[in-house]
Amino acid sequence: MTATPSTAELTQFGIRPADEHAHPFDAADPTWNESVFYDWYAPDGSLAGHLRIGAMPGQERVWFWLFLFDGARWVAVEETRLPIAGFSWERWSYRGAGLSFEREVVSELLHNRVRATAFGRVIAGPDTGRVLPVSVDLDVFGIGACHSVGDRGVDGHSHDELSALRFEQPTRVTGHFTVGDQRFDVDGRGERDHSWGPRLWNMAWRFLILNGEHFRMQAVLVSFGDAEPDEEPIAVGYLSQTAGTADLDSAQIDLQFSDDAQHPFSGRVDATYEGGAEIRGTISCVTACEIDATHAFSPPQPSRYQRALVRFTPDDGGASCLGWLEVNRFLQPVIFEDEA
Repeated sequence: MTATPSTAELTQFGIRPADEHAHPFDAADPTWNESVFYDWYAPDGSLAGHLRIGAMPGQERVWFWLFLFDGARWVAVEETRLPIAGFSWERWSYRGAGLSFEREVVSELLHNRVRATAFGRVIAGPDTGRVLPVSVDLDVFGIGACHSVGDRGVDGHSHDELSALRFEQPTRVTGHFTVGDQRFDVDGRGERDHSWGPRLWNMAWRFLILNGEHFRMQAVLVSFGDAEPDEEPIAVGYLSQTAGTADLDSAQIDLQFSDDAQHPFSGRVDATYEGGAEIRGTISCVTACEIDATHAFSPPQPSRYQRALVRFTPDDGGASCLGWLEVNRFLQPVIFEDEA
């Protein structure tokens, strides 16, 4: 499952090469977002990272997230209110005092390159609290279809006149990152996302990505206005195998939560995909970090937004694999702008 995908495979869900680039936006909509993210991990779970570049033209700001795990520490860069006047839509780049980043499309739908230099704060592990220089220089290769469910007309995520879509893609990631004076070489797996359109963030979600030797899968459960995904959340995702990529039919991600910041949840996933294929097994945390998303909600409000590198152990006795599980939950009732 490492062959370069064909154009037909890459575009089978309606995403086109031009969608790699910036899209027309509604400057009057304060929730309009266009963003890319990339995550990655080493095969043994010893290294991991997550990088996001997002632009909100209606709020005249750019936000940049970079979370790096070097095997012992989590280091975070959270710059969520950068002036959009300093942002290049063509290069997805920003140059500021002590911070720069750039995303390059080397080959549409097949190869991106991301670079960044910044100062990050150690948020977990040895040296917690210290500020250290960090950098990334990564090549991200698409190894499967660009999966999209199209525009479903969901309130707060659609637009009457402009394209408002997203796609996810399993990836292989190579390159390196640095923390302080240490360099860490990367050759692993991951996922990338490109999203554009209105984005109402006032929702709870569970976002699971697994990228193994014999399959890649995504299962996402979203519930609007609820503290936890309810009995019938919106469910989207894909399963990529040798035979091709199929849409998610149904899924449950059942979790038990703890106060251990490095291991905040454990549980299991039961997912069924078009054609009847199933992914069933248990999930355990390798390491995790917490992310501040208060600024994304309308109005701003607290939530528990945690991203964990996880190990999946299938019920059928097959080989385990790693992935990411992202959970956002509200511990108090969700507030919307017209209720504030």
